[in-house]
Amino acid sequence: MEKALITGITGQDGAYFDELLLSKDCEVQGAKRRISLFYSERIDHLHKDSHKFKTNLCLNYGNLTDSLNLTKIDQKIQYDEIYNLEAHSRVAGSMEQHEYTANYNGIGTLKVCGVQRLKSIKNKVRINQAFPSGPFGKIQKIPLKRIFWN
Repeated sequence: MEKALITGITGQDGAYFDELLLSKDCEVQGAKRRISLFYSERIDHLHKDSHKFKTNLCLNYGNLTDSLNLTKIDQKIQYDEIYNLEAHSRVAGSMEQHEYTANYNGIGTLKVCGVQRLKSIKNKVRINQAFPSGPFGKIQKIPLKRIFWN
C-alpha cells in the first residue's frame, strides 16, 4: 500500500487530496499545525480515531517551520510521496506579513526538501508542491485551472 504525507491536510486542497488518495486505497498521513483547537472540519467525515479503528488516515502534529518535527514524522511513517499543501495563504495577511509569508512558504518548502535530501537513493520520496495563488497577486485569467503533475 502506498503511503502519502499531506501537509496542510485540514485546508481546502489538503481535504480534497485526502479524499482522492483514500479513494485509491492509499494510506494517508496528515501533518497539521498544533493549535489550541483540533480543527479538522473539512476532513471529519474521513477521519476516525486511529487508536480505536483500522483506518487509512492518521493525523500528526507538525508544520513547515519545524525541521526536527518533519524529520520525526518522516522516520516514523516512511511515506512514498509528500503533498506539500501547507502555506500561509490569506491575501491580506500575506501583504501585512510579507517576510513571515516568504519564510513560511519558501523556507518551509526548503525544509521539507531538506529532510528528504538526507535519505539514501533507495528511499527517495516524490514531493508534490503547490502554493496558493493569493499571495502572488491579482488573477489575470478566469477560470483558474489546476495543474497536477504525475
